[in-house]
Amino acid sequence: MAALHCIGVGDAFLQLVRVLYTQLMAHSRVYGIVTGPIDIARSTRQDYPLLPLSYALMAEEMACTLRECHAHRGLRFPHYNLIISAYTDDTLLYVRYPKH
Repeated sequence: MAALHCIGVGDAFLQLVRVLYTQLMAHSRVYGIVTGPIDIARSTRQDYPLLPLSYALMAEEMACTLRECHAHRGLRFPHYNLIISAYTDDTLLYVRYPKH
């Protein structure tokens, strides 16, 4: 939640996310028999509508942080440095090793 707040997500939206992602429970069906409630203590349910959006926000925050970090120069081109490229859930980080 702190990361979302840092990138400017409003308090009302953060409260909605807290409600949707707090005290997650699920049921499982095995051979036609439905289990009792199961606490989801780690990760999230895959059918949650906010999951793709939250991934995109966090991936973009990571990309912006890497682009602003002067320790990672990436590959140099005449008009820009290529540090990171991302498409959906694939991310490439370009690293240049210093000459010895």
